[in-house]
Amino acid sequence: MRSSEFFAEAARMTVDAVKALAECFARAFLQAAKAIRKLAKRLDPRWQRRYRRALARSPRASAIAPQQPVPEKHRKVPMMIDDATRNSVADQLEHDAVYLDGSSLSEWWARLQSVACNYEDFPDPRSLFTRLAGLIRPNPINGSTSDSYHTFDELYHHRAVLFSVVVSAFPDKAWKAKAHSDGTMYGGMFIVGIDTPDGQATYHYDIDPYWGMFRCKELDRAPEWDGHTPEQAIERIGKLTGLIDRATTHLVLDEDGRTCCAECGCDYLCMNSATYCPDCGAKVAKNG
Repeated sequence: MRSSEFFAEAARMTVDAVKALAECFARAFLQAAKAIRKLAKRLDPRWQRRYRRALARSPRASAIAPQQPVPEKHRKVPMMIDDATRNSVADQLEHDAVYLDGSSLSEWWARLQSVACNYEDFPDPRSLFTRLAGLIRPNPINGSTSDSYHTFDELYHHRAVLFSVVVSAFPDKAWKAKAHSDGTMYGGMFIVGIDTPDGQATYHYDIDPYWGMFRCKELDRAPEWDGHTPEQAIERIGKLTGLIDRATTHLVLDEDGRTCCAECGCDYLCMNSATYCPDCGAKVAKNG
């Protein structure tokens, strides 16, 4: 090989080596740049929020989520939230849905956290999710459950006191027992009943403190249940008013020619069609 050809071949090989080395360095720089951009994105809170939202909306997340329930030891139990708080949060969210002028998803997210969690701080999705779970999940129903006026325990006590008055008014028709007709009974309870013209009306109460409140005859076992429902029981109790002896009166005309009660002189506007006197409560006996 002549010297000119040798140098030409060496130059060509050198150029090829330089090109290959340049391409290698270029790929390395591109990969390094991509890695740096990726790291910078992961450190950017705005990108992190967008990534979490995209992940939550992905079909794969939806498919996996139901199969991975939160273990009990990791589950955060939300604080008991009363109905007044639920209604207040709902009212505020409905108001904001109509009147809030939010220009970005982050602003809506921040407002949701402010309303639901009642604080404005750095967005905390876990606290917000826990709070929303507490707002959505109904409170367990127990004696403290309220309709904003009375609790179940209060209504239970009121019913016991009122029925004890009914029993006291008809002691010859009422009874109580600590066992059903078949010998069974719920723990710590007794049954009290009254015989009405249409059949039984019965209730169960706790022995402590209600046993002594019902002053009526005690039976070893209650009479056999006649199959009445709660609706029938209260309807039958209402018909006991027909067995109560009430004072009666009749209607007369006073000196001014107005119809009035003969007992108390009440001249109620609609006295002509009244079945009882609104003043003294006497039953109006129809003449003739």
